[in-house]
Amino acid sequence: MRTGEHGALDSDPLTVAAMRTTPASPERCARLDRADHLGPGSLAWHVECPDGSRYDVRPISPEDGEALRAFHRRLSERSAYLRFFRCHPELTDGEVERFTHVDHDARLALVVEEAGNLVAVGRFDREADTSTAEVAMVVADDHQARGIGSVLLDMLATAARERGVTAFVAETLAENLGMLQVIRHSGFEVTARHDHECVTLEFPVAATRSHRVARAARWRQFALVRRVIAPLR
Repeated sequence: MRTGEHGALDSDPLTVAAMRTTPASPERCARLDRADHLGPGSLAWHVECPDGSRYDVRPISPEDGEALRAFHRRLSERSAYLRFFRCHPELTDGEVERFTHVDHDARLALVVEEAGNLVAVGRFDREADTSTAEVAMVVADDHQARGIGSVLLDMLATAARERGVTAFVAETLAENLGMLQVIRHSGFEVTARHDHECVTLEFPVAATRSHRVARAARWRQFALVRRVIAPLR
């Protein structure tokens, strides 16, 4: 996806369970605390996948620049190519600045961490003077096929609705089957346009019954608990 490296969930029933987690370090709590001011509901969560993998999801912050660079370096050549549509082994300073400095309204990004290491990023960028936003996600190779992309899309869609966004557009390569599957199985009504090797997917992000049913089925496989962060003294 071109534009991003890639909310709180609605209140309809989800599978929510307490998770056995180790306390976050003071530095990690500080990053979370600075980012956790984004309007209705918290955007910080603990998530446990069906295979037992445990993740923290939180908004990105300017302090994530070096972690984002390291994350991008760990991507395989193919994953980086699917993300940027070209060979791109290193993020530029300008890209790091843009990806980590967001207003959490028209531009919002969420990061996924495992044991403090960044393993995925999802974001949306609202198009000027519209209610449409471009959405993008990228997941580290060794964490793919665990449902993280679906988790990010659900959270981004809810955050977008809270901020007045009514539709997402995603541009990806036709060979990026993982991204295509995440979006097509989301429960949203997706329209696809093909242009040679590229596919543009457009879909409203309203919480329709079909989306709620699809999301509930996904989230029954996960354990989820909201991350509550006390201000540091």
